[in-house]
Amino acid sequence: MQLLSHGLTVGHMAGPAMGLRLHEFLKRPEIQHLAWFLIWLAVAGQAVLILSYWVASKSLAERQTATFGSALKLWFFHLVFMIAVVYGLSLLVPWVLTFDDRWQSNFVLAGLLGLTVVAYFLIPMKVYIITFWRALGLLALSWVISIGGMYCVRLAVGSLFFTSRQTAELRELGGKNPEERRHFYDRLAGNDAPDEIDRMLDDALWPIGPRRPLPERQAAAEEIKHKLEERRKTIAPGNAAAITAFQAQIDRYQALLEELRAQSGGARPAIH
Repeated sequence: MQLLSHGLTVGHMAGPAMGLRLHEFLKRPEIQHLAWFLIWLAVAGQAVLILSYWVASKSLAERQTATFGSALKLWFFHLVFMIAVVYGLSLLVPWVLTFDDRWQSNFVLAGLLGLTVVAYFLIPMKVYIITFWRALGLLALSWVISIGGMYCVRLAVGSLFFTSRQTAELRELGGKNPEERRHFYDRLAGNDAPDEIDRMLDDALWPIGPRRPLPERQAAAEEIKHKLEERRKTIAPGNAAAITAFQAQIDRYQALLEELRAQSGGARPAIH
């Protein structure tokens, strides 16, 4: 999903402005639909992982242990293990980093990493009663199977969750080109345009939250029209920079009117 690549763009966001904007952003129907898609994809991913353990065990474990129950047991123990590792490291790593001796810290961290890797492979060895190398092969084969399975599942679930129109709306969530999308995610981070009219146009054309009803958008367009008429009276004839900026706002306003006219089927006003 193209939207996911934009996560890095807003990685620097912080503060109350970001929190409020993010709250509005998460209310968008496109984002909520995407969230359900990711939840179902995660559930399907766990099912694929269990099946991949089962299939891989048929080749590398003894027949009496290569059962679906053993695959389910391996998945459960690995899940509990990973949760325990994340929780344990969140407590241990900050404590280790307080050591005055840097080499001592590195040695302890390396030891923790080594124990984690050994324990990770020890689980399939105990579940299937196999050697380390067979456990390594089983996990490697299951990873390959799960990658292929998840690719097929993603295509299948994606085709069920998203129509071509929904995919297009999600792709153009923050704008139709890279510059518009960069500006949208800057706004999501709380970095609004310094000019009031630009801020109003941003909210009307590319709202952070759900798109407002048509009457509200028409009222906002009318307010922007009055602001532009007032701005035009204050621009000196020889001020090229101000004229260029104003014309850019006029162009964006006309684009907004075109969008509203397409939704309402009515005639659009214009600024001359």
